Amino acid sequence: MEMEYAVTYLLPRESIFRFHLSFPDPWPKRRHHARRVVDGDFLEALWRALVTDGEIRIKTDHEAYFRQIIHTAEKSRLWQFPDWMDENYPVTDFEQDFLSKDLAIYRLRAVKRNVVPQNV
Repeated sequence: MEMEYAVTYLLPRESIFRFHLSFPDPWPKRRHHARRVVDGDFLEALWRALVTDGEIRIKTDHEAYFRQIIHTAEKSRLWQFPDWMDENYPVTDFEQDFLSKDLAIYRLRAVKRNVVPQNV
């Protein structure tokens, strides 16, 4: 099942405390960017499913995709962006491979703001 479908249509409103999205496919070719999971609609679906003060945590090794995610999240005005705290946060095998090669990992922690999105 597609993650976007599950979040949008199957999860009840305000039922989740935290979403973790580790290394989503960046679809690096420009013609494939529409396939990226993190877009405005997906972020709104996450916002609806989160409880008050719920959060999303996203990690990626793809800087351009990370910048797009940040831009989209800031533009929506649905999120606050506190610092990412790494205390006991699990490291995926994929991430460990990148860290062993001294490659950058980009991290976003976004906490649900109590506002009403325009498109809901």
